[in-house]
Amino acid sequence: MTTIGPKNIPELPELPEGQQPLKKTINKEVLSVLGVHRLEKESKVEIPKNPIPAPTDEELHQAEPLKVKKESLLDKGKKYITSLKEILGGQAKQVKHSDADRYNAMKTLITYLNSKGNETDGLLRVSGSAPEIQKLEKTIYDAKQTIPNNVSVNVAAGVLKNIWRETSFNKLTEEQIAEGQIPVGQILKEVNSSGEPDLKQLKERIKDEKVLTKEQRQILDAMLEYAVNVAKKSHANRMPASNIATILAPALALPPPPGSLLPELDDITSVLTAIIKHNDNDDSKNIPFKFSG
Repeated sequence: MTTIGPKNIPELPELPEGQQPLKKTINKEVLSVLGVHRLEKESKVEIPKNPIPAPTDEELHQAEPLKVKKESLLDKGKKYITSLKEILGGQAKQVKHSDADRYNAMKTLITYLNSKGNETDGLLRVSGSAPEIQKLEKTIYDAKQTIPNNVSVNVAAGVLKNIWRETSFNKLTEEQIAEGQIPVGQILKEVNSSGEPDLKQLKERIKDEKVLTKEQRQILDAMLEYAVNVAKKSHANRMPASNIATILAPALALPPPPGSLLPELDDITSVLTAIIKHNDNDDSKNIPFKFSG
């Protein structure tokens, strides 16, 4: 490779009369086509021994269809992605359900699970088949739909847990926030401040109908009633009250504190454990705890 400085570019030969001489400065685009690259630091131009020839008109003509084809495929890809987003967006709107829908679906699932005896090992803890859970979840909201008798207990329990998790227990309206309303997750934490859940205080603090909607109270009571049924069979399913409360607590927890990826669950787990144990007391004088009053 021969390297020449910009000051050492040889003089051009004399040109015929009337022809304008070429400038000594070399256009960067021309250098690029010829494979010549300027060395900025050394202020030199590097000329390779075998410069890359510029493409011929024939080569450019042959490349044009490839460019059109590439652009065409790109356009098709963009249209496909847009179409897919619209489809998925439509599906997301279709599967959005109200708390009343969730409560009715939960009743159907709980009736089915109770009919199976609740003795399956790890019930509510062991997950069923994800595709089967999705399949059942798509149809469970149909009021006329009955659960086939061959559906796995863990699949039905998986759908039940999904519905529980989808319920926004701590979501407050702007009006409630302005009024200083406290979300139920905060109340559950505060009634355990002494380390011993105070269910009487909890009962008093959730009386205000603004704390929870009617449907949310129904969902809470339905799930806790089922939790008692599962706990009664803990000798078989190995799911005592504390294990069940651990599974249910995250849905009632407040968002995690700054710097933490996980919410604080100990207080809420303790309160739920106390409620399940209290309601599992078969004493005729015992009054079950209910969020709906």
